[in-house]
Amino acid sequence: GLDVRVGIGRGEIRDVAPGATGVPIQDGSAWWAARAAIDEAHERADADAPYTRTWYVSSSPDPEADALLTSQLVLRDRMLDAMTPAQRAYAGASALGQTQAEIASAHGVTQPAVSQSLRRSGGAAVATSLRLLQEVAR
Repeated sequence: GLDVRVGIGRGEIRDVAPGATGVPIQDGSAWWAARAAIDEAHERADADAPYTRTWYVSSSPDPEADALLTSQLVLRDRMLDAMTPAQRAYAGASALGQTQAEIASAHGVTQPAVSQSLRRSGGAAVATSLRLLQEVAR
């Protein structure tokens, strides 16, 4: 029942005030780029790509790098959209580093069933691509 859009923005971030929870309130070009990315994801989903959930915008565009990242997000969103809820759960757990045996135990299925699901749904590829992006983001 939820319809979530995610905007990833690149740019500058600055603290503008102390936050109530101890986390500062921030502003900057990265926040505005992320807002533009959310708007773009929404527009594309309403137009010809209903599976679009995520978009990337940089405050200082690098067309090649931006296209590489955004194209990966588009493919990932499309693959996730085609999955069943169970397949998405397995892919998410795998991306978070859980073993197939742990995923199987948590979902009351066998490890071979998880393995087969990850292979057939593309969940293994999604998990791998997310891990690769995480490695370069560190």
